[in-house]
Amino acid sequence: MSVIIERRLNLRLLAYWEKKRALSAMPRMSDIHASDLHDFWQFCFLLRLDGKGSFSRVHVGNAVDWTWLEPRLAPFIEEVLAKKAPCLDEGEFPVAGNKIVKYRQCLMPLGSEHGVEAVLGGVRFRNF
Repeated sequence: MSVIIERRLNLRLLAYWEKKRALSAMPRMSDIHASDLHDFWQFCFLLRLDGKGSFSRVHVGNAVDWTWLEPRLAPFIEEVLAKKAPCLDEGEFPVAGNKIVKYRQCLMPLGSEHGVEAVLGGVRFRNF
């Protein structure tokens, strides 16, 4: 019998988040370890929220194109904060030269019963 290994970043990251949260509403930032995510950490980002609507980057993987991701993050971070639950998204947008970028992303809250303190995210994209 062969074992099927999930390759979609969104689903793998969501499964990791679920495992780390155990019986809590969400895992804490200290529960997240790059070594656990070694085979796809380059597609991940970790943002510490300041409670005033902005964030600082703790980690941005070298496969994450921050120049197009950052301007699109605000509504998804707002959704994660409002729901205190993961937000999965996929879509596409045009870029120069009549090309299209298709992407999948996942953002998950990290914190405690007092609220969301950080966001763990992952994104994969492809130019067409």
